[in-house]
Amino acid sequence: MKRLATILLVLPTLLGVRAEGPVIDREQLLKQDLSMLWTGPLPLIDREDTTALEWVERPEPLGYIGKEFRRFSIHIASVTRSATDPLRYALRGKTRTGSNICSFRGELAIDSVVRRPESGEPDAWGGIFGGWRLYGHYTLREDPGQPGAGLFEGTHWLDVAADERGNIYYDTLMIIADGYRNNQWQGNWRSDKTGAAKVCNWGDFRIPESRGLDIGAGEFMPAGEYRQNGWRSFVDCYDADETVRTAARREECCQWWMLE
Repeated sequence: MKRLATILLVLPTLLGVRAEGPVIDREQLLKQDLSMLWTGPLPLIDREDTTALEWVERPEPLGYIGKEFRRFSIHIASVTRSATDPLRYALRGKTRTGSNICSFRGELAIDSVVRRPESGEPDAWGGIFGGWRLYGHYTLREDPGQPGAGLFEGTHWLDVAADERGNIYYDTLMIIADGYRNNQWQGNWRSDKTGAAKVCNWGDFRIPESRGLDIGAGEFMPAGEYRQNGWRSFVDCYDADETVRTAARREECCQWWMLE
């Protein structure tokens, strides 16, 4: 009898059956303030005790604007949950294209949460389960009193994970894997002055719809032909010359959103 009980305990593992994990649904999204998904440090989800998670600095998004893949930067300074609609978040920050910096305010609305089709059963690591994706849409308006201002509109997705208590996290389960990306924003920017629209996409670690620009295998790397379009310092971070690398890294680490 004891042997039979042991077999019954081991059999689910041998068959690949996983214990039922948490569920992320609309009800969970309504309960939790998710503003930390877009600002602040990122959790390294590698241990069962989520109270002892290591939190690391969030990288600034990579982005481009226009068919010439001109480098575009955006820094989200604050995210505040709406007091009347818990699935809407007010965003504030700054954008940069070349030397032009603009302040912006806007809104991100969460439309749905789904299980990623390719994820199958919840992907558990320690006490954390991944495999969900938030979908939404956004409108960000640059200060019309500043030069080169315009309006950003588009769609957004972000992969999330949850612990067994239902707490939701930015999903970093596969952060060291080749091709990892998250927090993807895809849409257009329309000039206040001319009304002309340009594609403008950005994201963490990779950029959506960046074929032609991104020639990297394991991680993002801009094609050499676009180096002069704002990507020089990014490419130079990998230069063989240590002096060049040091200067490039200093430029890449500059907190440009703090400049007047």
